[in-house]
Amino acid sequence: MRTITFSKIALCVFVACLSPARVRAELYFPPELVATNPQMVADLSHFEKEGSQLPGSYPVDIYLNGSEVTSRNVRFVDAGEERKKAGQAKTETRDIRDSTGLMACLTVHDLTGLGVNTGRFPALAALPAGQCVSPGQIIPEAFTSFDFQKMRLDISIPQAAMNNSAHGYIPPERWDDGITAALMNYSLSGSENKGRYGDSSSHYLNLRSGLNMGPWRLRDYRVWNDYQSRQSRQRDWQHIETYAERAIIPLHSELLVGDGSTSSDVFDSWQLRGVQLATDDSMYPDSRRGYAPVIRGVASTNARVSIRQKGYVVYQTFVPPGPFSIDDLFPVGSSGDLQVTITEADGAQRTFTVPFSSVPVLQREGSVKYALATGRFKALSNRYSNPDVVQGTLVWGLPAGVTVYGGMQYSGNYLSALLGAGLNIGTLGAFSADVTQADSTLADGSHHQGQSLRFLYARSLFRLCFSPAGVTDVAAFCLPG
Repeated sequence: MRTITFSKIALCVFVACLSPARVRAELYFPPELVATNPQMVADLSHFEKEGSQLPGSYPVDIYLNGSEVTSRNVRFVDAGEERKKAGQAKTETRDIRDSTGLMACLTVHDLTGLGVNTGRFPALAALPAGQCVSPGQIIPEAFTSFDFQKMRLDISIPQAAMNNSAHGYIPPERWDDGITAALMNYSLSGSENKGRYGDSSSHYLNLRSGLNMGPWRLRDYRVWNDYQSRQSRQRDWQHIETYAERAIIPLHSELLVGDGSTSSDVFDSWQLRGVQLATDDSMYPDSRRGYAPVIRGVASTNARVSIRQKGYVVYQTFVPPGPFSIDDLFPVGSSGDLQVTITEADGAQRTFTVPFSSVPVLQREGSVKYALATGRFKALSNRYSNPDVVQGTLVWGLPAGVTVYGGMQYSGNYLSALLGAGLNIGTLGAFSADVTQADSTLADGSHHQGQSLRFLYARSLFRLCFSPAGVTDVAAFCLPG
């Protein structure tokens, strides 16, 4: 009988060939095959991994959150070397999601030009001008991906980190003062009466005239009455108001000189002849006027966000992966909970509810409204005096549905101050409360002080249901809110 002897090396080779495990070797380029002196050969280590490319400047199409924004040359650097400079582990690749081994050299100026709200990230603002940065190293959930074959650079930035323009927004540089023009609107009416005891006639003219010149708007309003009878005749002009106004675009405000009414946001409105400077809501897009809550959430993929109120879709947008913030909802009434649905790219849906109620004083998060007025009080009757008055008010929308507001009124014998706050308290509704302290001196010299408290509350009963008393097997009758 013959005895077959296997060496240990042969046995290992035999077992390895039968093993189902895959064995893969990394690519290696011997420089000796290119030149006899390896020192004369460029570094070929970049090609040892599949898909790796050399650093350099490449002409690429830049896509931001899936939409093409520009085409230009972009410098790419070795991602591993940049991570070493930044003190990061080489295995950290969440901010660069491709196999090229390259990092797009993007500066703070580049990110600002793409619409990134760099002011929200102090680490970005602290970078030296011209320094390369990978967005995902500073902005959570942001990343880049470079397709070398298509020369396409994808940059994904969460919606919450972008400078998002509100619906209907028009840049101020596109605003136009209009042409120089004179205006006149009139209404003329009259009557003739013939009677047994004599005839009479009456005529009335309502005249509104104006002049537009550059940013200024001059307006005048007056009426004319003419009444004649057998016994008497009365004819007179009555002046109502004259004023000039213009927009102060950087402040989103309006300057008014002449006759006008003060703001009613904090105090009751009253007639004034003087100067006023106040926030002008018409300078904001419709989607930033009034009050609406800020909707926040997180998308796992490129997702569609739909917002419904009372069954109707009132807002819809698409967001990239990462956190998002929607602050440009159109005013949606004074109440009515909002149902938010996030539909991911794979069809998965998540839904949550944002309770919503409002009172008149509430402002959007970050919104500031002010009004300053000084001049002479215009009394509606000659029985009252016309003292000089100064008034100032401020309303400020804070996070978490909070609004704080206050104001001051001062005249020679009168001083009052008001301070208050409003809050959207979710399912419980919304309320505001303020207190006013007043100090006055009357004509007889007596001194008086007083306080007043004002409280407002609102809550929508979205579904109000009724059922017969004592009956449990009859469906309830519900009224929609």
